[in-house]
Amino acid sequence: MLHTIKHILSQTVASLQKKKNENKQLAKYYDMLNEVESVVQKQTNENTILLVRLDDIGDFLLFAPSLKLLIENFKNQNKKLYFLGNAVWKPIFENLFPEFNIETIWLNKGEWFSNAAYRKVKFEQISELKPEKILFPSFTRSILLEGIFKGVFPNAKAVAWSTKSGFNKHILNHNYSLLFDRPEHGHELEINQSFVEKYFELDLASKSIFLRFNLPEFELPENYFVVCMGGNQASKRWSEKSYAKLAEHYSSMQPEYSCILLGGEGDVSSSDKFKATYTKSNCIDLTGKTNLLEFAMVCKEAQLIICNDTSAAHFGALQGTKVFVIANGNRYGRFFPYPKDFQNVGAIFPGSKNFTLIKYYDWEQKMNIHLIQVKDVKIALKDFLGI
Repeated sequence: MLHTIKHILSQTVASLQKKKNENKQLAKYYDMLNEVESVVQKQTNENTILLVRLDDIGDFLLFAPSLKLLIENFKNQNKKLYFLGNAVWKPIFENLFPEFNIETIWLNKGEWFSNAAYRKVKFEQISELKPEKILFPSFTRSILLEGIFKGVFPNAKAVAWSTKSGFNKHILNHNYSLLFDRPEHGHELEINQSFVEKYFELDLASKSIFLRFNLPEFELPENYFVVCMGGNQASKRWSEKSYAKLAEHYSSMQPEYSCILLGGEGDVSSSDKFKATYTKSNCIDLTGKTNLLEFAMVCKEAQLIICNDTSAAHFGALQGTKVFVIANGNRYGRFFPYPKDFQNVGAIFPGSKNFTLIKYYDWEQKMNIHLIQVKDVKIALKDFLGI
């Protein structure tokens, strides 16, 4: 009951906060446009493309298979390609695409949003590119990123998904040379591939979407399962106590497996709470102790990953590891559940039986993740594993 009351209150506060944030974004957008005026680049170089992708780690992992196709097709057309990316996943990009020798610019988003001097340096660096076309393949669009970068190059032909109705639609759908209609549904992997198909007028149905990292050696037990309790929003985090109970249950079924806790530095407190409840002696805590590629390695070699809606799920899913996700229903169908072809990925949501793609696809609300009971996850996990 307490979780339910807290959830209702948090939803009300979130709705009020959303409107407040939208007003702040618009004010920030116009302030940043004033900064752009000194670096506006009206010249364009023929056959040059600027590809912009600035979302989070999990989003980039789901984009990576389509990025390879984009790069290959632009190379075949003798286009000069520049890539503007999020610095947080730079190691992943460089590991996956070493042979393409793409000119890149990396953006620290924290500095970008908070530091005018940093933005000035980046504006000057980016304005030198003079692209003929700018591609914005992200399905979720931002006026403080895409809207601003487009303003640097008023004469470049811009390509993106059309944005759905919202406070920034009049900005993000204005003055584009090509806007693709948004699909009614589709997983993020399929949406990214569809962008490539639409742009190049290709059929890529048979292309592989699994990732092949060149991973470092990392000392690991022979058999283990991973528990990752991270999440970029509190509403995505199932309780540590519930995870500990579930992990104990799975350990009882697989007593030869070690339990590895995985996460970033910000997840250390969650792992400490887990260990305070977990009674087995097979726990290895790697929280905050791996870099991104080591993180990928741990996910690849695991027998199972149990996690929230976070990047660990995608690191595992796209390397063929079995993954079971405990999710709150936000963006349903776009990230979880995975397409049916991915038999290695399962998920549970609050009130899962009531979810349909027609009604809830890319749903921006969220249900109370704490309504998911440990006993229900045990049953769903056993069904997923076929035990």
